[in-house]
Amino acid sequence: MLFRKKESWVILAICVGFLGLSATSFLNTRSKLKRYEQATNAAWAVLETALRAQAEALGVLLADLRGRQEATDAIEAAARARDALAQASGPQAQAVAYDQLWRQTEPLLSVAEGVADAKLGATITRLRDGHRQVEGCAQRYNDTARQYEIKLRKNPDSRVVEGLGLRAREYFKLPDLTANDG
Repeated sequence: MLFRKKESWVILAICVGFLGLSATSFLNTRSKLKRYEQATNAAWAVLETALRAQAEALGVLLADLRGRQEATDAIEAAARARDALAQASGPQAQAVAYDQLWRQTEPLLSVAEGVADAKLGATITRLRDGHRQVEGCAQRYNDTARQYEIKLRKNPDSRVVEGLGLRAREYFKLPDLTANDG
């Protein structure tokens, strides 16, 4: 009888130990995945800030070029593209909207470069530098999102991922515009 009680306690201790290890493993996995999710969210916030800064810089250029006959159509097209970017939601929609914004900005930059004005020159520089910043932020966001996706896929228990509501992020696919960037 005494032997059976000891055997039961040993089995119970093994079960409790296994549950403890499982819980520790789950919490460790959850913690790591949450850190990757937070890093991805932070990279996205930086990218969105860069996109807003570009839209603001374009607004300055639009205001500076208003009234110039040679820029009227380009100003209207750029203003529409700027509004579309403001309304776009999610990485891919914003990438498409930003692509259109930059394509509509190029003709305005050509007009502005033909005007001898220091303020316009500073705005042109701000837009070109901002475009490079958007490209860099997009690359960092995509790299972070890719690392996060890899960690989600490598997780041996997909139920943990689903239970935590974690999911891979869509990428910000910016077309290669360097040929147009001076």
